[in-house]
Amino acid sequence: MGEQFLIKTVGGPQEGVRVADTEDTRFDWSWPLPDVLMYDETGHYVKVSESDLPPQERKSVIMRGAEYEWRSEQDLS
Repeated sequence: MGEQFLIKTVGGPQEGVRVADTEDTRFDWSWPLPDVLMYDETGHYVKVSESDLPPQERKSVIMRGAEYEWRSEQDLS
């Protein structure tokens, strides 16, 4: 059985908190979570912190996760 991860995005068009599921076949969620979450030509999210927990069971109320901050392409120019 897979694990669920808590993803927090700060700023940008998809700001908020969501759960990423390793059983979601549309994405390849695995630990460690990716350093960058691509969005589109306007920018992307960069990982700024990540939990230090061991693997958790799927139905655990405790989840490993990461926080990402928005970086616009304009900021990178």
